[in-house]
Amino acid sequence: MAKFGGANYKGLQLMESQIRYAMENTSSNAEAAKWLHISYATFRRYAEMYIDSATGKSLFVLHKETGMAKRMILPQTRYRRKNVGKHAFQAYPIDDIFANKHPKYDRVNFKKRLLKEGWLPERCDCCGFQERRTFDYEVPLKLHQIDGNQRNYSLENQQFLCFNCYFIHVGNPWGVDKQVYLDEVTGEPIPVKGDRKSLRGQIIKTGPHYNQPKAEE
Repeated sequence: MAKFGGANYKGLQLMESQIRYAMENTSSNAEAAKWLHISYATFRRYAEMYIDSATGKSLFVLHKETGMAKRMILPQTRYRRKNVGKHAFQAYPIDDIFANKHPKYDRVNFKKRLLKEGWLPERCDCCGFQERRTFDYEVPLKLHQIDGNQRNYSLENQQFLCFNCYFIHVGNPWGVDKQVYLDEVTGEPIPVKGDRKSLRGQIIKTGPHYNQPKAEE
């Protein structure tokens, strides 16, 4: 028998309580093995060794048959990622989202649910555009919050706009709006450049002390 730490070391010893604790917090035997930081073969060997008195089945078979039912209620941990199965994570009730109980809810999924569950028609609220693309059969629409607050998920605050109406009435649909200033001489919008030297020159030009060049006599 090998010596370990000055005592007789019998190898890894997993009790039935440890196996059952891993079963309560996971939804499969593979996840339970990761939960205990052991290999799948080691977990199976110990799980098959303990028999459940109520059913007469080994803990390995019992967890294999009943573990999948826990996917809907177990919290997500480092051993339970979303790639385990999308069906394992039930969506939030849409009424709770409309009531702003989940202010960090993903806006992409929110848009999909509005269309899939029929809460809003799939057309532009401004011009009525609803022509579908040929390659994916989707209507190119942008979800817009009427009050400008992207975390206000109330149904009355949502509307769909086509890219043209969004660009005209809201702003740049692909990112940050370009900053412009109106020239006091011509009244034309001029883009604001990012470098400080150019920006300083623009401020001077449009400031109250700007003087137009005098016409030659």
